[in-house]
Amino acid sequence: MRKSVIIAAIALLAGIALTSCKTTVDNYQAAYDIAKQKDQGDLDDEIYAKIKAEEAPKVTVVNGDSIRTKVEPLSRLNPDGSRTAPSQKFNVVVGVYKIRVNANAHVEQLIEQGYKAFLLKNTESQFYVVAEAFDDIDEAAKFVKAFEKKHSGQYVGVEQPVVITPSHLMKRF
Repeated sequence: MRKSVIIAAIALLAGIALTSCKTTVDNYQAAYDIAKQKDQGDLDDEIYAKIKAEEAPKVTVVNGDSIRTKVEPLSRLNPDGSRTAPSQKFNVVVGVYKIRVNANAHVEQLIEQGYKAFLLKNTESQFYVVAEAFDDIDEAAKFVKAFEKKHSGQYVGVEQPVVITPSHLMKRF
């Protein structure tokens, strides 16, 4: 009798625990709203939307093909851990990571596939996986199209490859 009471009590507690911890759409929405509010701060929705639109890559047409482009401050992370200024103007980014170890693993995969991959880091401590870099935007656009055909949808942190130019390489007027 005593065993059956203990088993019943354990079963009741387990049942309560399992049913009370369910995640719901409302829970996810509430968490998303809190995160968005933290990101947005005191900005109103219209200003916040404009800032986010400015941060997004722009669509640039190169020889009839549309590619996504962006300019931002970057440093190149060398295998020995040192940082240098990127020397090429058009870097084809196929992955964005917050954790360097994961970014390094992606770089190694690309190198094994024959690409000249390396890492760039922005001022927000995001690690960009660059598959190839070019001095000419036409060559970068050709590479993007070829990479998309071969690796369609195999990107991390980006919807499609983005050609990023380090801001220090932009011409100053």
